[in-house]
Amino acid sequence: MSEQPELDIDERLQELSAKESELTRLCQFESANRVASEVRRLARGERRFVPYLQATFTIMNTAADRLNPQAGRDAAIEIIGLLESNDLARAIQPDLSDQEYDAAVHWYSSCGYDNLAKATAEICGHNSDGIHACVNEGIEVCRRTGKTQCITCFREYATEVYRAADDPDLALHYARMGVAGVNRGPHDRRWAGARDVMDILLSRGELAAAVESVDAVIEFADVWHSPIRARLITKTRLTEIAYLLGEPHRWQDQCQQESPQTGEFLAHELLSEHTQASIDCLAGHFDAAIERLARWDQYLTRRKCFEHWSKTRLRLLAAHRMAGHQHEFERLADQLQKKSQSARDWHVLHCLNHLRDESSIAVPIPLTANFDVGPFAATRTKVPSTTSAFMSSNTTLECSAEEPIATSVQSEVEIPAVIKNIQLRLGLLVPDVTSTGEDQDSIDKIITDLLAISPENLGSEKTQSAFRHWALNTIAYLVHEADRVEEIWDWAGGLLSVKRQDAVTLSLYARLGCILRYDYAEQMSDKIDDRHLESWFRESLDLDFEKATNFERAGDFFLFQENLGEAERCYARGCRLDRSHAELASKLARIYRRTEREHDALAVLDMAIRAGADDPNLLWEAALTAQSLDQHESTLAYLRAYQNAVPDQPWFNYYRAIALLELQRYPEALAAAQLEAELNPDCTFPVLVQRAGVAAGTGQLAELQQLVSEIVSIPLASIDYMTLSGLEKVMFILWKATESLAEDDPVRAQVRDRLVASSLAPERLFELHRVKGDPIEGLKFYLCLVEQPLDEHWYNWHGRLAGEEGFTSYRVAWGVLARTGTEAAELVLEWQSRCYPLEARVVDVELVDEGYTEHMGVVWQRFREGT
Repeated sequence: MSEQPELDIDERLQELSAKESELTRLCQFESANRVASEVRRLARGERRFVPYLQATFTIMNTAADRLNPQAGRDAAIEIIGLLESNDLARAIQPDLSDQEYDAAVHWYSSCGYDNLAKATAEICGHNSDGIHACVNEGIEVCRRTGKTQCITCFREYATEVYRAADDPDLALHYARMGVAGVNRGPHDRRWAGARDVMDILLSRGELAAAVESVDAVIEFADVWHSPIRARLITKTRLTEIAYLLGEPHRWQDQCQQESPQTGEFLAHELLSEHTQASIDCLAGHFDAAIERLARWDQYLTRRKCFEHWSKTRLRLLAAHRMAGHQHEFERLADQLQKKSQSARDWHVLHCLNHLRDESSIAVPIPLTANFDVGPFAATRTKVPSTTSAFMSSNTTLECSAEEPIATSVQSEVEIPAVIKNIQLRLGLLVPDVTSTGEDQDSIDKIITDLLAISPENLGSEKTQSAFRHWALNTIAYLVHEADRVEEIWDWAGGLLSVKRQDAVTLSLYARLGCILRYDYAEQMSDKIDDRHLESWFRESLDLDFEKATNFERAGDFFLFQENLGEAERCYARGCRLDRSHAELASKLARIYRRTEREHDALAVLDMAIRAGADDPNLLWEAALTAQSLDQHESTLAYLRAYQNAVPDQPWFNYYRAIALLELQRYPEALAAAQLEAELNPDCTFPVLVQRAGVAAGTGQLAELQQLVSEIVSIPLASIDYMTLSGLEKVMFILWKATESLAEDDPVRAQVRDRLVASSLAPERLFELHRVKGDPIEGLKFYLCLVEQPLDEHWYNWHGRLAGEEGFTSYRVAWGVLARTGTEAAELVLEWQSRCYPLEARVVDVELVDEGYTEHMGVVWQRFREGT
């Protein structure tokens, strides 16, 4: 009798949840939200954690379509809190099992972070402070919880981030990766990627290309996880594009879908009103369009929907411009400019500048350039760059373009004689003396003379400004003695006080402050505060958001502070402003690699190379990045360009041989390996492995056995000329080559033992072992951490690598498919026993995922960390 009410409650919750799911499917989001709120109330009162969490998820997930980002943000914060603290979860349901809680963490964590990021971006702007970090954190959560298919969601989010940063090239890169995604079923995100591609091209005025992308948007709408929603939005977008083309009936039979009742799907109603306002403007009914858009403008302001509001305000401005309402246009434009600058939404500002440009053709939607086709098309012309180089290379220290003093074709700045004298003396110093501090007496005299110069005595305002930039940049390379740092900082403050609103001066002042603060902390830590440094860098970016080197310096500061999100934002903006800036591209690529975004790293490197960056190091970096992604034709292309720039370099033919091996171009691979052996005679081990790969590929098994025997005779500890990632790649080639030998071949067994003992075994090695058994239903994936003690035999152990001689023990992670955690630990210890003769112990077993029908056994072995 006592159990009956409990069953009734569970049935009631299931009934309400099913109703909420159906309402969500039909895009009746407001009604779904009301039902979810009832489920939350009931589930909390009856202590049911999972229904409570699912209902909160619905409220969070529908908030964007209800144009209520604050509600979505609040729900996301609550979900993250519940999934980060099982104490909070058990406050709702005290008897919640560990299995139920772990499953909830797996399924909902990444979605919580995704929706928190999106809601925050809707309120504050996609390029506002801290937003870039959300991409990195979200991807990290996806990897940590094993829900890697959700990384695609954060790539969609990154598309919007880079659109707001006014970097359409990187935004297109992220959108196209979404289109190329391999996930299908409920995780098929191709429609969102295709829609973003179409919208980005449209906003750039590339109407012809946007039209070409329409078919993909239509096709993928039906396989989106919510096809009704996708069809409704697609239909609205296509209708507007058709009118802009002057072909209003085009696509009229596509994506037919009945709209939900008014008030159910506000985001769609807003898009529909945008489209209708465009139709009104094109028909000359400007007052109707303005009234329609003004109503939404006010509504979105009250809801604090910055993203939707800014797009609506741009359309309202376009309508006023077409109507000839210049006074109202400027009043509303000033408001938008102020808010967009605060949000650092460079795309909105770009669209606003285009609207304000009297030479641009008036259309009812926000653009950054005139259309290339259709009734509103204009002849496309390239806008000349306004950036000028101040100085020729023979009259300055090495520094960036806006810091030097010089005369050039585009500048009337004359170099004063006192500065020419200092530059001459700098040129006479030993090369690199400014970085080593040698010849300190000469440097001291130069510093004294530099500090004695009064900018006010240098003539024109332009010359004075150029001097401040050059002097602040130069002094940063000269300071090497602690006894003068306070004097230098006071002098720099004097330069800044005269030009406090000059962005470059402030940026260089902040960079000098970093050098003094961190290199001379004993003298300067109480005079220069980290918060001041950050505020100066941020202020310099607000003063002028078109200076690439200002963003580079700010990015360097944030990277030093380990604030990867803000460093990424600064480097990305710098790259957008100067695509051919090799160092900026390399810095941004390194940020991407640190957050396991190799595809993004290659994209930004490739953009810089195509834009004309001529640094051979960038070509080399792109080649290695492409190879890590198994893009072997691209690897060869970058390597050819590198070879043309700096011929006959060591390791060039080594990487070329790897790419040729993967492409099964064996004669060329062998020739490249032989060339590497000639140019780089110390590179014995990897060249032998490459030759073994050629022998395996060409079926020369006797030669393969001979080469492998020679390879295993080389102690791994003697290979101190390769990185760990390089060794991993070589070991993968070696194992792949030995697969051509019989499974019981003793040479192959030697290689297997060597790979496992060195923690360099590829996943393929374990896969071949696992598939010997039959697939088993209901397997779980576990992460096992093993501790391995070592003794005096470790020094000569065949699995020891260079630099590991001091280890007394190590820890290593294993991934394994098993039925239980105990079984997973047993499987791992069996493999670990091949790594070293002393008995190891499992220190942690973590359930990552479940529900697999697979072959049981170890899936992978990670590299060890020694103590």
